Amino acid sequence: MRTAGSNRESTMAAISEAGIDLIFQYGFPSTTLRMVAKKVGMQAGSLYNYFEDKQSFLYQIMKRSRQDLLAELDRKLTGNADPVQALKAFIEVHIEFYTERSKEMFIGRMELRGLTDEQFRDINALRDRYEWQFTSILENGRRTGDFVVDDIRLTTYAILAMLTDISTWYRPRGRMTKGQLIEYYTNMVFHILRCERPDAIGGSDNPAD
Repeated sequence: MRTAGSNRESTMAAISEAGIDLIFQYGFPSTTLRMVAKKVGMQAGSLYNYFEDKQSFLYQIMKRSRQDLLAELDRKLTGNADPVQALKAFIEVHIEFYTERSKEMFIGRMELRGLTDEQFRDINALRDRYEWQFTSILENGRRTGDFVVDDIRLTTYAILAMLTDISTWYRPRGRMTKGQLIEYYTNMVFHILRCERPDAIGGSDNPAD
């Protein structure tokens, strides 16, 4: 027998999926809760059992995706102090997450104006924490002599922008598997950082290979 809690969770998942699809397709200002309810097969008024208003719904979508990304990154980086291996893990997580959940991450970048000031600060704090993780890897690698980085902040923005852009054009049936794509971009990033360690480039153990 399904518990009340599990039923609520599955309903919320369906609402979120519908909202993500609609906001991605039409934009947040043009997406109404009535549209979301119709897509899920609910009465519009029932949605208020799950969130207060449309802004709160958008905030939940953005916050969940950012928290999930940070959780996956923390899992991959736990106990990994080596900057080369940490950077390889970061690149893999970033590409995997941004391609698997590209709609959510697109919404998280393009619909920030739909948030309240407080919600905006909260989402920005999560984004800053993620960028800090990347910056820390670069700083650690520069300190150990593995990376050559003249400007940490500029390099952080440039590499993250390059990795994030993959989500705008990647298609699962493209000419490269995701594993090959991760390997290609990993090699590119390490060339940018002028890292000459043998384990910085080469084959990937990603299961998508």
